[in-house]
Amino acid sequence: MREEDKQLTFKELFSENYSRLYYVALYLLNDSETARDAVYDSFATVWEEFRKESNPPKYNYTYLYKVVHSHCVDLLRHQNVHNKYAMLYKQLHDDGLLYDDDDKDSRLETIYKVLEEMPPRTRFIMEQCYFEDKKYVEVAEILGLSRDGIRAQVMKGLEMLRNVFSVKYKKGQ
Repeated sequence: MREEDKQLTFKELFSENYSRLYYVALYLLNDSETARDAVYDSFATVWEEFRKESNPPKYNYTYLYKVVHSHCVDLLRHQNVHNKYAMLYKQLHDDGLLYDDDDKDSRLETIYKVLEEMPPRTRFIMEQCYFEDKKYVEVAEILGLSRDGIRAQVMKGLEMLRNVFSVKYKKGQ
C-alpha cells in the first residue's frame, strides 16, 4: 500500500471512530482535555503500527476501544501514584519528618540507609510496596506469603523508619 493511501485510510479510521472513543475516554477520565489527549495519543500509537505494515490490517472499533481504554487506565494509574505520593508527603509533613529543603537530602540518605539495614525480605517488600507501587496481594504472590504477612513486614519497616526519625506513632491516628 502506498504511503498516501495509508494516510487516507488512517484519516478515515480516525474520523469514523474519534467521537465515540473521545466519549469513552471522557467517561473514564472525567476531564475533556485529558480525554482528548488520550484519544490522540492512542491513535498515534495505532498509527505507528499501521504505517510499519506494508499491507496494514483493518482496525475495528473494538480494537481501538481497547487501545484507548488501556491508555486511560494507564493515565488513571499514574494519577493514583501521584496522589499517593502527595498523601505520603502530607503525612510525612504532618508527622514532622519534613522540615525544609535543606534537610531533604540528609533525610533521604537516612531513609536509604535504614532500607539497607532492614532484613532482605523486609527491604524487598518495602521497595515493592512503596517504590514499585505494588499492592500487598501482589507482593504476597511473588514471595508466597499471606497478605497479612506482607502487612506485618511493612509495619516492621515503617517502625524502623519511625525509630530513626524519632516519630511517636499512636495506633489509630
